[in-house]
Amino acid sequence: MPFMHGTMPLRRTFYYLLQGKIKFRDDVQVFAMGFHRLPNEQQQGARDFVFWHWAQLQYKNPRVQLVKHIDMVITPFARAYLRDGREVLFDLEGMTRGEI
Repeated sequence: MPFMHGTMPLRRTFYYLLQGKIKFRDDVQVFAMGFHRLPNEQQQGARDFVFWHWAQLQYKNPRVQLVKHIDMVITPFARAYLRDGREVLFDLEGMTRGEI
C-alpha cells in the first residue's frame, strides 16, 4: 500500500481516527490553535498535540470549524468561539501534549 509509507503511517488509518476522545460541546462553532513549526521546549506540546490529534478532532467534530495559525503567534494558544459570541482562550505555553 503506497499510502502507508512515511514516518507516521498510523495517523492515516480509519482505526486511528476512531480512537479520538476529544468531542467538543454543541455550542463550540470554531476552534483555533496557534503554534510554531520549530518550537522551543516550552512550545513543543502544542505542536505535538496538533501533529497527533488534529485529524481526530476533525473527524470527531464535523460541525466545528478548525483553524491552525502556524508561525503567526508568539506563544502557543487555543481559542474556542462559542455560538453565543463568547470566546474561551487557553494558554498552552509549557504544557505537554497530554496536558492539553
